[in-house]
Amino acid sequence: MGAHRRTHTLWIVGCIIVAWTTLAAAATPPAERYTLSNGARLVVSEQHALPMVVVQMLIDAGSRRDPRGQEGVANLTADLLTEGTKTRTASQISQDFDFIGASYSTSADTDYATLSLRVLRKDLDTGLNLLMDVLLHPNFPDAEVGRRREAAVAQMKAEEDDPGKVAQRAFAKTAFGDGPYGHPVVGTPEAARRATRNEIVSFYTEHYRPEGAIITVVGDVAAGEVRERMESALREWKKGTLTPFRYPLAGPAHAGTVTINKPISQANIVLGQLGIARDNPDYYAIQVMNYILGGGGFSSRLLDNIRTKAGLAYSVASFFTVNKAPGSFQVAMQTKNAS
Repeated sequence: MGAHRRTHTLWIVGCIIVAWTTLAAAATPPAERYTLSNGARLVVSEQHALPMVVVQMLIDAGSRRDPRGQEGVANLTADLLTEGTKTRTASQISQDFDFIGASYSTSADTDYATLSLRVLRKDLDTGLNLLMDVLLHPNFPDAEVGRRREAAVAQMKAEEDDPGKVAQRAFAKTAFGDGPYGHPVVGTPEAARRATRNEIVSFYTEHYRPEGAIITVVGDVAAGEVRERMESALREWKKGTLTPFRYPLAGPAHAGTVTINKPISQANIVLGQLGIARDNPDYYAIQVMNYILGGGGFSSRLLDNIRTKAGLAYSVASFFTVNKAPGSFQVAMQTKNAS
């Protein structure tokens, strides 16, 4: 673009952690809580308005568990759960869920892997049996491992053209370094290309354990009946020796700036610092504060001042990434390079 080439600038700033002192209590739906015989925790909320049941399983197998040099293996493992079991192909899994009109998914996030099921009450037993087959008997076919690995690499390559994704990746790397929260859930291109079936099987065997699982069931059910059903459905899932997750202590905060130049006309800016963990006693007070600051859309001060009054940006917002260990606080916006 010659002498008039425009540059795209991303700013990532780290600051000092802020502590809040106001306590807040949470209002939660009525629920029964149990610990199953294999150590998994079960939460049941009876909601009888519709003949539907939603099951969600959280397993302590998120990307924070990725071994060094195997970034993204948690994501690949979760993706591959539905690609075949010892008795069903991926196509058969899909057909069997479709036959009862159920929806299902598996995925990984920073802290947890998630398995979800939505099914009619009358088909709950069939849906649970299918979900347990996916959870307990995956066979990770070599062909699917290769396909998912290439898909992960392609996703990361596509994200290189998304300024917002580039900014977020750079921010996380700057804020968390080589720690468990410092890389994207999808991993890194280098690690994805090297990923093997043996690494995925090893990750599954080590981390998909019941003592690290939380199961929630919401819908037209009776709590005691659900407990009995879960005990039966999970009878093969034996308690093992899950390694407790210990997040490394954060070092002192250091302010800094990272600039990434790209030949486009709009700048993406991320400014932030380390934030809080989900068990912070001020969690709800902080959510209210953030709604006022930048999380409330057109009700927020950031949008009112920067977009509505100054006309400097189309979107600007603030948010906390709240994890098991302290995540981050961010203010993110896009504006023309000239402004």
